[in-house]
Amino acid sequence: MKRFAITILLVVFCINTFAQEGGKRLALVVGNSLYSGGRALENSVNDANLMDSTLRELGFTVIKVVNTSKQQLEKAIYNFSLKLKNYDIALFYYAGHGIQLDGKNYLIPIDAILNEKTAVKFEAVAVNYVVDEFEHYPENTNIVILDACRDNPFRSWERGGSQGFVAMQPASGTIIAFATSEGSTAADGEDGNGLYTTHLVKQIKIAQSIESVFKKTRIAVQNASYGNQSPQEWTKLTGDFYFIKPTGVTNTISSNTEEYGAEILHNISACKMIKVKGGKFRMGNLLAHVDEKPVHEISVDDFRISKTEITVKQFSKFIHETAYVTNAERNGYSHIYTTKWEKKYAVNWKCDSKGGLRPKSEYNHPVIHVSWNDANAYCKWVGGRLPTEAEWEYAADGGIVEIRHAVSLQYAGSNNIDEVAWYKENSANKIHPVGKKKPNALGLYDMSGNVWEWCLDWYSENYYQNSPKNNPVGPSSGTYHVYRGGSAFVNASDCRSVKRSKAAPNYSSYYLGFRLVLFQNNK
Repeated sequence: MKRFAITILLVVFCINTFAQEGGKRLALVVGNSLYSGGRALENSVNDANLMDSTLRELGFTVIKVVNTSKQQLEKAIYNFSLKLKNYDIALFYYAGHGIQLDGKNYLIPIDAILNEKTAVKFEAVAVNYVVDEFEHYPENTNIVILDACRDNPFRSWERGGSQGFVAMQPASGTIIAFATSEGSTAADGEDGNGLYTTHLVKQIKIAQSIESVFKKTRIAVQNASYGNQSPQEWTKLTGDFYFIKPTGVTNTISSNTEEYGAEILHNISACKMIKVKGGKFRMGNLLAHVDEKPVHEISVDDFRISKTEITVKQFSKFIHETAYVTNAERNGYSHIYTTKWEKKYAVNWKCDSKGGLRPKSEYNHPVIHVSWNDANAYCKWVGGRLPTEAEWEYAADGGIVEIRHAVSLQYAGSNNIDEVAWYKENSANKIHPVGKKKPNALGLYDMSGNVWEWCLDWYSENYYQNSPKNNPVGPSSGTYHVYRGGSAFVNASDCRSVKRSKAAPNYSSYYLGFRLVLFQNNK
């Protein structure tokens, strides 16, 4: 018999390089089925048994408990937490009823008496209690999986709890995955196991990254449910994790042996990153606008910056996996210039510079119609941030320590703008795919032209007059954020590496995009 329940999977990773390479593995597996009053679940214990055997095959020491009371569940978690110091990888798996109340998620033991919603706080076990136990050991790889019925099984309540588990936004180094879209139903399965856990276990047994595990599980579940169930993930993982590591695979962002100027594929964002050696340089311009003066010496630390601007394809992954809503989508419009500036409605990150919906064949173009808020959210999602103005200008210069006067390179990689940039005179009034012009000395494309790029800093016209010498990050507050680099719609002078512009953090437009910065600890 086919039964449906709303299901959630939560996975939390605190990634550590050593733990990813191997190490001792410990798991606590819990399955609750024998609920009274017609609330019993057919497959929860079966799912726990399946996960138990799978993890044992993968080298985990597994502690399994089933049909637990509240006291037994809390004791199992407590005893498990005491062992964490002796292990490198820890995994908690729960299958059974779950519910949310007042924005908090709870696991329901089989002896819970929940005649009214207030009882949840005393009769159930908060998910945060479980997650907090693992956060005491951030040096480990910590994994929490909840395959819990999200529908309210306590129909006597008039209000509250019926919306199931609420989304939990991940911190850096964390991934959160739902077995289905938030608020949707997931099939319980027909062969003794839940649909999601069945396919998840199949993928766990394949030598591939955890991101690939989830992606392929999602595809399998979508196909098996005829599109009715679509698993979803929210991630801020900053490194790689493998249940079974493929032969010859190395971490995508590696260690201190990585050479400056090396190109590395960042797994989460699918961005090609360039490692930039920090150093000193002369920032600003003597012969330009007041906000580019004075020329002043700045030092920046090592960093990695994306080889190109973030593309529509890369940004779409963020939207799909987080359900993030951009400023343009919330506002209902973005800004476009035709013969005059206008708010064009129903325009967002999926659209081109004229406001038309992009075909998938153009997803290799830089994403536009994104605000600073949107760009910042994307960067945080992948465990990075936007470049500071200083980092951006240093990278545009090729990371070369030089004293800049008016005679140095005006654009990122050349004094001949046509070599390195799409701008008003050669762009045919449109944005082009990333990486089609000549790169600069670091191998970075389109730092000049194509689309303007958001920076981390707040804008101040006089900031250079009092800028710190080491790793400046801009004023502590402001009205506008900085963007740099020029676009396909402006004159050559606006594509100079020193040119500064500004806009409000919620502003989106047909010419604004961004790129990503990571650091050595962004594994």
